[in-house]
Amino acid sequence: ERFGHWKTVYNRFHRWAQAGRWEAIFKALRLPVDELGSLADASVVRAHQDASGGKGGSEEMLWGVLEEVFQRRFTPSQRRAVSRSTSR
Repeated sequence: ERFGHWKTVYNRFHRWAQAGRWEAIFKALRLPVDELGSLADASVVRAHQDASGGKGGSEEMLWGVLEEVFQRRFTPSQRRAVSRSTSR
C-alpha cells in the first residue's frame, strides 16, 4: 500500500475532486505551448519505428508529483517493547 489504505486514498481523491484541487494540479503541471507549436499534425511529424522505446521521463515526473501530494501527514507510532528494570 504505497499511498496508504485504499479508503483513505479514495476519500482524499473525492474531497479534492469536489474542492477543485485536481483541476489546479493539472493546470500547474500543464506546460506552456506556443500557438504554432500546438498545431503539429501526426501526418507531418514522423518518427522512426524504434523511437517509441526511448527513456521517457514524464511518467516518472508524474509519480514524483503524486508521491509529494499523497505523502503521509503523520508519523506512525512505533510500539516499543517495554521491559521493567530489575534493579532498585
